Amino acid sequence: MSDPSDRANERIEAALAKLGAEYEPPPGWEARVLAATQAAPRRPWWRSWWAFATPGLVLAAAAVILVMVAFPQRSPAAPEIAVRLVHGKTYRGDDTPAVGDIAHIAVTGGGPRALWIYHRDALVMQCPGAPECRIDGHAIAVDLALELVGEYRIIALDPAAAPTPSKSYDADLAALQRARVEYRERTLNVP
Repeated sequence: MSDPSDRANERIEAALAKLGAEYEPPPGWEARVLAATQAAPRRPWWRSWWAFATPGLVLAAAAVILVMVAFPQRSPAAPEIAVRLVHGKTYRGDDTPAVGDIAHIAVTGGGPRALWIYHRDALVMQCPGAPECRIDGHAIAVDLALELVGEYRIIALDPAAAPTPSKSYDADLAALQRARVEYRERTLNVP
């Protein structure tokens, strides 16, 4: 017969061997962990979708730039102002305006045209609108008698984009700048 203490020791050893068996990882766990932690193999660059999209995007951008360079959108230039003086009673020998002179003003070029003339700060003539204005399809012309001493300001602009003048030079110029209307200005000083 065997010693009861030997059997007890065997049972204890068997129980100790089973201890924690429910926490044992499943078979093959080492291989799964190693596979999950390894870097994924890199695909060659030619197999990525962006490798095909990039040349197309570059070609599209080049086409847009080519069209913009070949066909730029040009806004019509601001009208040009030409002034020719006809001296009145007194000939002075120079080309400075004086009271009694007549200024022949012509506005040409650009798109649609309008002409605003101010003496000091007050609007004295607006073309189209004034009976003195001569308008043909390509120009506006007016003869302005310089009857007052001071500064005459002539503004040529596109009337379609311009606000209605308020009869004050400073207010009208500020309104033109707020509306981003392209204009030309010329000044005549009558001493």
